[in-house]
Amino acid sequence: MNCSYDLSNLATVGDCPECGVPRVDSIEGADLRLAPVEHLCRLRSGSVIALAGACVLTAAFVVYIPATETWGRLTSLDKYFGLLAAFAALSLIGAALFTVGIIRLTDANPRQHRAARRSLLRRGARAAAILILCAFIVLFGITLLAILADSPPDPDYPATLLFPAILVLPAMVFCVPLTAIVFAYMAKLADSLADSTLKQHATIVAYAYPPVMVLGFLPSAASYVFGPLLGALLLLYITASLSRRLRDTVRARVDPV
Repeated sequence: MNCSYDLSNLATVGDCPECGVPRVDSIEGADLRLAPVEHLCRLRSGSVIALAGACVLTAAFVVYIPATETWGRLTSLDKYFGLLAAFAALSLIGAALFTVGIIRLTDANPRQHRAARRSLLRRGARAAAILILCAFIVLFGITLLAILADSPPDPDYPATLLFPAILVLPAMVFCVPLTAIVFAYMAKLADSLADSTLKQHATIVAYAYPPVMVLGFLPSAASYVFGPLLGALLLLYITASLSRRLRDTVRARVDPV
């Protein structure tokens, strides 16, 4: 792990013939289950925070469903913009929580050596989460301020009918590939926890997430909801599974049977 020398066919006792680092240290650094309990607890807390964010994001798209039913008819302008304001606010809160959780989840294992700590996937996942939050702040923050302004958009103005697309589509174009990177990192964490099932599911979702979100580009009001909503549910499932696996790992280390 320190010098990238392949130790797979060597005994765990002894030093690396390339750099002299004890081989057991490299093994423990690669196996997250052997990480310090404090580090595991931090990862566990990060997964809980990220899970809370995923729950809020899912709730945001559930709230968005009646907004899209109103969209196009505009039978109740106050209800329409009230729902959009709630959607924007929940999206901001969910993205903030999820980003904080991912930042914790991307902390390097202190047992790892320098080469492993320079993981591009780990750094990429952290950067992706931060960029997603920045995009949400710009897009949904400005939208929320516009909705809460004293003068709401004129219902006769064509741009009013485009609010669902203005809210959702730019966020998807920018955030979908970034979220796929986060899924790929979760698959890597699952591999470090020796959870082959979670690794497989997270890997599948990492590849399936972009096509699923493409549903949001279909020319129908419902697509603005059910594409992103399905994506949020996938995020919720993978994050919940990872959180449960980390919880079990911490329990096994704190209270070994």
